[in-house]
Amino acid sequence: AAGLQIAGNDTMQINGTFTLTNGRLLGGAGGTPEARGNVSIASTFDGGDARMAFGGTNVQTFQNNGGMIPTGSWTLNKTGGTVNLLSDLDISGGTSTFTLTEGTITTGANTLIVGIRNVTNTNGFIIGGLQRTYNSSGTRSFAVGTANGFAPVTINATAGTFGVTTTFTVRSNNGTLAGASPTQSLTRNWTLEPSAGGITTANLTFQYLETDLPAGADESTFDFLRRSGTTTTNEGVFNRNTTTNIFSLFGVTQFSDWTLGTLAPTAANVSISGRVLTDTGRGIPRARLSLTDSNGNQLSTQTNPFGYYRFDNLTVGETYIISIAHKSYQFANPTQVISVFDSITDLNFIAENEITSQGLFEIGGKVSDAKGRILPNVTVEISGGNLKENLTVTTDEQGRYLFDAVKAGETYIINIIDKRYIFAPQVVTVIEDKYDVDLSEH
Repeated sequence: AAGLQIAGNDTMQINGTFTLTNGRLLGGAGGTPEARGNVSIASTFDGGDARMAFGGTNVQTFQNNGGMIPTGSWTLNKTGGTVNLLSDLDISGGTSTFTLTEGTITTGANTLIVGIRNVTNTNGFIIGGLQRTYNSSGTRSFAVGTANGFAPVTINATAGTFGVTTTFTVRSNNGTLAGASPTQSLTRNWTLEPSAGGITTANLTFQYLETDLPAGADESTFDFLRRSGTTTTNEGVFNRNTTTNIFSLFGVTQFSDWTLGTLAPTAANVSISGRVLTDTGRGIPRARLSLTDSNGNQLSTQTNPFGYYRFDNLTVGETYIISIAHKSYQFANPTQVISVFDSITDLNFIAENEITSQGLFEIGGKVSDAKGRILPNVTVEISGGNLKENLTVTTDEQGRYLFDAVKAGETYIINIIDKRYIFAPQVVTVIEDKYDVDLSEH
């Protein structure tokens, strides 16, 4: 087929659409066609051995409809815009260097396939998928990133079957990997895809940007995380350098989606805890806290002698209402609404001022069935005394209940309001706080 050769080392800039239909582009001592507009290759094009380049500042497209690709060196040197691939860009037929001087090629769902070519980059990189061939063991760098910036991956293949059909594809993706903590993991991830029957063991090196870190994230705790199917696992780390933002992991034998960070907590290990304090910083004991989820389920607890409290076994992503009460203190913000995505250790309540008890006390205890088993979520009622109407509370997960603001010298009746059980009412005359008014089923 006839061919076109550009004289000497000249560069021919094509500002419009560069359509390659028939013939071939010849290299040799010839120059370089530099596409600054869209590139379209027909199925009848014969390729050639010319050098090729993308340049300019425009957003371009590349589409190969089945023709052959020139086998000379390829260069990306764009000071603006990007090259959007509408098909794979397969330049694996040549061995000359692929040079990423400046700019980006955006692959989308397609892939840039470079084969055994050397790849050098200055300020250019691939947004999306880059595939390289491993005809022998060793190290290949993948100059990938996203629209948020350059985040390369290095794969050192140490074991497997190597040859012209052994490839490895790396894709860089925006977003937190599923199963990783959204507050303590990178906001990017990588997809690692070895060809079937090829590389079996490799050492991985990831590099990230400071802007990939969520506010407040502690990267010194990050490990390699891998997601396979619906499961994300912590794979550890061999080297962690938070100054250069480079992490390494050796001896990897399974490949899929990866990131750096910590695992998202599961429902079983998420908790809310904190402290109840006076305005001078002294812990307040026996403050009563209740926690209610979006379905109306309620837990309750009391602060210990130093003012600490804790709610365990909470659900990630759930929104909770936490309320506090104490017979001797008032709180400026007695109710807080919080959505839980990780364990919280500093949800504190500060008392606004101390109030006099005015002869008011507390009555509490535990509720159990006839076999002595505690009964959570049972309604307890108090009546009589100075009360204008009966009051009810629900036992917590330890079967405990508590009524406050009962008056000294008054007599009260404590009863269970639950058709599943039969209890004898307890009659209590208050002279001080009583926390042992237990109720047991007959």
